[in-house]
Amino acid sequence: MLMITYQKADHGVVLKLEGRVAGAWSEELASFWAQTAPRLVREKLSIDLRDLTYADVRGMDVLRTIYAQSHPELIANSLWTRHLAEEIRADGKDLGQKEVVEFDGKFRSLLDLPGKFFSKLSPETFNTLMWLVCPIRCAAGEVLFREDDLQMESVHLVLDGKVKLSIGAPGGREVTCTVAKKGDILGLASVLSGAPSEMTAETIERSIIARIWKQDFWHFLMNHPDAYEAVIKEVREDLHSAMQLRRTIGSDESEYIEYALRKMGETPPEASAWGD
Repeated sequence: MLMITYQKADHGVVLKLEGRVAGAWSEELASFWAQTAPRLVREKLSIDLRDLTYADVRGMDVLRTIYAQSHPELIANSLWTRHLAEEIRADGKDLGQKEVVEFDGKFRSLLDLPGKFFSKLSPETFNTLMWLVCPIRCAAGEVLFREDDLQMESVHLVLDGKVKLSIGAPGGREVTCTVAKKGDILGLASVLSGAPSEMTAETIERSIIARIWKQDFWHFLMNHPDAYEAVIKEVREDLHSAMQLRRTIGSDESEYIEYALRKMGETPPEASAWGD
């Protein structure tokens, strides 16, 4: 679904897009623009992308056409929307190091990775999940989120490549906790509990990362019990590993673990279950 809001502002006109510019909604935006463009000859246009969650190939064509005809200011506030703004400004020939990757079934092999989150999903649930994501290609060194980020608005799926997860330690040291690979899901505990991010996530090679907004992910989990079960197991494993690592550098995370599990409706296991 796509919501298009067109309104006057002190500095000109703002075109706000919310949802997905894909399929029939791409044509809806193209039709809207064809009718509206003649009235904007003397107006300064801004396009608010902050609540746009996906754009398919046709959607990108429409957005680039609007940009080429009006040269608007593009308003973005996140990794995904900033990438999208770069794509819109591109001429279609050289999209730089980062590009939107259209999901066409090429990632279905994720279902076959033993022990990974995706392998716990049914093919039908996996297909539904993939409709919610917008894969983007990231260069090495791209920070997806940082430790202690207060607002984790999305989870990140590693569709290809590697992502370093690290935490700060006394004395300004950085401790690498693990390296996430194809099939891993990042940011689950913070998104589900509302707590700050526990780690910094940074790509260490060219990677394909898919982002799912928190509200979309919650709705998905509520409607797919097999995914909810898989998420609970994933978070318990991640939090166990995080607590063990924190203990080695002098920080006890047991209270946070209990809090996160309570928020998800789980009863924390006995302390011995987590190990010493």
